[in-house]
Amino acid sequence: MSKILYTASTMSHINNFHIDYIEALRKEGHTVLVMARGEGADFDIPFEKKIFSRKNTECRRNIRKILIREKFDAIILNTTLAAFHIRLACPKKNRPKIVNIVHGYLFSENTSCVKRKIFLLCEKILKKKTDSLILMNSDDMKIAAKHRLSLKNTYMSLGMGAKRKPVNYENVEKIASAAAGNYNMVFVGELSARKNQAFLIRALKRILESVPNARLWLVGDGDERESLKALSDELGVAGNVEFVGSV
Repeated sequence: MSKILYTASTMSHINNFHIDYIEALRKEGHTVLVMARGEGADFDIPFEKKIFSRKNTECRRNIRKILIREKFDAIILNTTLAAFHIRLACPKKNRPKIVNIVHGYLFSENTSCVKRKIFLLCEKILKKKTDSLILMNSDDMKIAAKHRLSLKNTYMSLGMGAKRKPVNYENVEKIASAAAGNYNMVFVGELSARKNQAFLIRALKRILESVPNARLWLVGDGDERESLKALSDELGVAGNVEFVGSV
């Protein structure tokens, strides 16, 4: 059986999308440890959200020490931030097998030219430490194939986090009742600067000029929750923005 390191930038990502996979690996007899920022991680690494932050340099030093000490057989990477720094920290000698689960490359055509070139260059350099890729959409599959971003295999996945759990019908009924009669717009994802829900809130202010019964539902939680609430108040649209939280 193998000793596996399962990683992401935050434990909230692990808890929301990967617990079932970790449990399945453990049931097969593998030893699985988790590296992420936050309570519950076996290795709590205080990743800074800005990928090129100086604080992440210290994180890489700690990660390298852990990898050398623990001697993992395989590493499963999630999120661009963790995938970048863990691969940089990984020693070349006796390197474990590395699988990178890509939740979306950060160098699409919608990204600024400079940022696109930097992030693509990083992936090209780090492909020497990427044995296999698991991708979630055809655009990323084309990018990976064009630039040969893995050493061996590339797979397409149907997504992450298809966890089956009981439905709280009381909450569903409350939401359905509140949504009835409105023009409803829903965004599901972490409340973060990168996902830019602030753009949606600003757009809502303009939409309300012609669609007064419009309502924006933000499903998820994150560090930007309070600042997004403050923005809603500032723009006078707080009554039309629903912060549902994690479900």
